[in-house]
Amino acid sequence: MMKKLWFAFIGCFLVLTACTGPSADEAQADLGNITSNTSVEETARRGTAQAVSTGNISFIGYGPGKSHEGTFDTWNATLYESNNSITSAQVTVDVASLDTGIGSLDSHLRGEDFFHTEEHPTARFDATTVENDTATGTLKMHGVTREISFPLNVTGNSVSSRFNLRLDAFNISHPAITGRATIIFDLERKTR
Repeated sequence: MMKKLWFAFIGCFLVLTACTGPSADEAQADLGNITSNTSVEETARRGTAQAVSTGNISFIGYGPGKSHEGTFDTWNATLYESNNSITSAQVTVDVASLDTGIGSLDSHLRGEDFFHTEEHPTARFDATTVENDTATGTLKMHGVTREISFPLNVTGNSVSSRFNLRLDAFNISHPAITGRATIIFDLERKTR
């Protein structure tokens, strides 16, 4: 009897500790309704466009008992500024450029089970407002466009953020993932 209780305890412990996910302390992206894509061009003409070419866009994906870090190697970003303050932004990511350092995982993530990059090659974020350390706009990913807000840190020429994103809100779900990913970016504005 004692042996069965011990195995039950070990089994429960493994189940409870095996699910890996983002830290509860990290910021969560606030997702709004599914919407039509509001183009940043409609709201951003009030500032001067500045292309960003230096920085990193990365992610941490979570699954039962594991996590994988990766980067998006191909992206472009434009910040719109007025009086040295960012007023809006546009960031486009080539989703097929994802790189975890594990070729078979990269192929699987690009496939139909996850990002389906043949049908949805890019993800695009259009920040229509940037104020009070928050970027707000639309994110189009995997054929779904949703309103989104997340924390934004602007320090000197650095523009960065780290937040958790619900992938199921963009019709990305699979038994091998927990349905959330941590998005991390650090972009450098050009000095004027």
